[in-house]
Amino acid sequence: MTRCHIRDFFLMMLVQFVSYLNLTFNFRAIAHEQYATIVITDGLAVIVSDLIIRKVSQADNNWGLAGMTIGGSLAGILGVWLTRSWG
Repeated sequence: MTRCHIRDFFLMMLVQFVSYLNLTFNFRAIAHEQYATIVITDGLAVIVSDLIIRKVSQADNNWGLAGMTIGGSLAGILGVWLTRSWG
C-alpha cells in the first residue's frame, strides 16, 4: 500500500460520503416537498457526480472503490438520522 493508495481511499470515501448524504437529503426533501432543498441538493448532485466520474475513470487501483463503499454506507445512515425529524 502506497501513499497514493491511501490518498485515493480517503478522497473517494469523502466524495462518496458527500454524494450519498446529499442523495439522502434530496430523497427526503422530495418526499416532503421542500423545494429549495431539492434545488440545492440536485445542483450538488451534478457537481459531485462529475467529480466521481472523472476520478473513477482515472483510477489505477481498487482503493478508491473501497473508500467509496465505506463512505456511501456511512453517509446513508447519517443522512437518515439527520433527516428523521422531517417525517
